[in-house]
Amino acid sequence: MKHLYLLILLVLPLCLGATPTYQLNNNNVDKDLLLWAQEILDNAIKNMPEGNYVFTLTQDNDAIKVTYEAAPHNLKNNFVVNNAWEQLDTQLEKMLKQIVVDINSSKSTTSKKNHAKEVPIVQTTMIEKPVVKKEEGKQNIKTHPTISLTKKTTINSYPRAIGLNLGYGMDLSYQHSLSEANMIDLSVNIPAFSGIGVTATYDWVNPFGTAIPWYNKGDWNWYLGVGAGVGVYDFHFPEWYVGVVGHIGIEYNFWFPLQLSVDWRPNLGLVGEPYYGYIGWNGSGLYSGISLGVRYLF
Repeated sequence: MKHLYLLILLVLPLCLGATPTYQLNNNNVDKDLLLWAQEILDNAIKNMPEGNYVFTLTQDNDAIKVTYEAAPHNLKNNFVVNNAWEQLDTQLEKMLKQIVVDINSSKSTTSKKNHAKEVPIVQTTMIEKPVVKKEEGKQNIKTHPTISLTKKTTINSYPRAIGLNLGYGMDLSYQHSLSEANMIDLSVNIPAFSGIGVTATYDWVNPFGTAIPWYNKGDWNWYLGVGAGVGVYDFHFPEWYVGVVGHIGIEYNFWFPLQLSVDWRPNLGLVGEPYYGYIGWNGSGLYSGISLGVRYLF
């Protein structure tokens, strides 16, 4: 039997913002089945728990053997789909669900270094089966190609972050993840570099199921929250302020313990001047919460 190989490499470029590059060996005339399997896995892997996944697919006639590795969960196993043209999508979904079960089982038998999180339900999108076309006068060549896929995410790998926000003043910021979907943001504020205050918000990370798709190094998240803030604007001519604080931001977590973010925390409330007894609307609170942040992850 003549063996031909198909290798799909997912390239993780050093340049942020680049898209993955796939290289196909176009001398494989019977590659439709492997491409169908690649599409199913590439779609479903986005819903897997955080980690680094490598799938190697080998085709033997109408059967596909899947060898997978999942780090840092230390999982490695094989899975065979016979009669793949008829049941490839359902069998790969079954395999991914089993991987999630194995990951959950391994976590329950080891010490918990990170915060507990709910294991997501793996959902796959039905992808139309490709049609195999045979050219007249040509033999249907059976192949043994290989596909390598990787998916890496760093969500909740570091449950805490501490650093600075710079904008209309400076904030000492601390973030604490309660789960993959929730966190608390605490900060000590120095408004206009001449005052003192505190702000606390409860944030939802990637709310409404709107995670930012990203297949390169690092991880993107966005968050939405609400809380409260209180403080004094100026030590020489003090004005107190208090109000409800909103919070919206986007962050990039590097593959090493560093985070960059852009945040907006409007303070909707009152401001007062104690000497003259003045109390009014805190108009500057709408724009003073815009900042750039840099944090150390741990």
